[in-house]
This record gives sequence, structure tokens and C-alpha cells, in this order.
Amino acid sequence: MSLYGEPKGKLVRRFGINLFANPKYERLLQKKPNHPGKERGKRSRARVSEYRRQLEEKQKLMFSYGLTAGQLRRLFQEAHRKSGITGDNLLRMLELRLDSVVFNAGLAVTRAQARQLVGHRHILVNGRTTNIPSYQVKAQDVVNVKNRTGARTIVRKALETSGAPAPNWIKLDRDAMQAVIKDTPPRLELPTISDVQMVVEFYSR
Repeated sequence: MSLYGEPKGKLVRRFGINLFANPKYERLLQKKPNHPGKERGKRSRARVSEYRRQLEEKQKLMFSYGLTAGQLRRLFQEAHRKSGITGDNLLRMLELRLDSVVFNAGLAVTRAQARQLVGHRHILVNGRTTNIPSYQVKAQDVVNVKNRTGARTIVRKALETSGAPAPNWIKLDRDAMQAVIKDTPPRLELPTISDVQMVVEFYSR
């Protein structure tokens, strides 16, 4: 079940995209590409309003990063106050959450697992235990896994099963289970799970 009480598989099928970066949902979309409740090959002809499209793009970010509506709104407000493009700022802040960094580095298989590692105090930032998933990691910060057998077993399995390399803005030392943030994520490496401009428009209404 998801944070919102709806199975993740249904959320993936509803939006038609793998929101959780998990290979099993790619297989699910191949097997069941239709919206839940719709017959195979049939499409709804109902016209989708601009507001509905904006809402759905916002929900994609919420579900993908495991945030509540209030958490995402607060992040947007902070991103809006920063200099630069609000949408890019928002995506960078989402990617620089500690749980996202742990996931992006390959130290966890899913963001949910990364959030659990952080919440259970298995993660160090610059040598200090940090158990707040929303903690904003900065350039040159060093993220380590504590020297605990249970945590390191989980992370070792995650590193073994992770197929994708860490993004260029993260320097990963697999043996040390350490990730160094080389720089903030460049625009070209920001995720495209959602049309962030529509999210900006939703909050600017």
C-alpha cells in the first residue's frame, strides 16, 4: 500500500508512468497499460480540464517522492523565494532531500527504503547522524552509511541490485558506502517524472 492508501500498482497504472523507479512497475505497465477499471483498448473521450492536468502533474511529484500535499506546497513556496527558475529550484530541492540522495546514489532500492534507512538513524551526513528524510543536502556534503551490520547488509544488497549508475553530481564509493555531493544537480539531470511547469501553474493560481 502507498502512503495515500492506494496500492502503488494502481497509482502507476492511473498515471501511466513508473512513479517509483522500480522495475516491477515497468513490467506491470507492459502487462496492464490501461487505466484501472478500463477495458483493454478502450480510451475515455472525456475532455480533461487544464486544472485537472495541473493537479495530476502535482500528484505525480507527491507520489513519486512520498510527500503530502502540505510538504510539497511548502517546498514550492521555498523554491519560489529562491532566485532562478521556480520549477528547476523545486526539482533540485526534491533531488537534494536526504532520502532522495540515498536513493539516487544506489544505497537503497526505493525511495521508501531510503526514507526508512534515514528514519532509523542509519545515515550520517558529514559524520553526524541525520534522521530527517527532508534534510537538504548541499554541495560537498558527505553521506555515509553507519557501521552497523544490519544497515550495511541492506545497502550492500541495494548496491548489488542497482542497475543504474549514480548521477554525475554524486560521487559514489561503493566499498565505503559513501556518497559525496560534487555539485547541485544540473538542469539536464533533473527528473522528468512530471511537467513541473504545470505544477508551478497549479500553485500560482
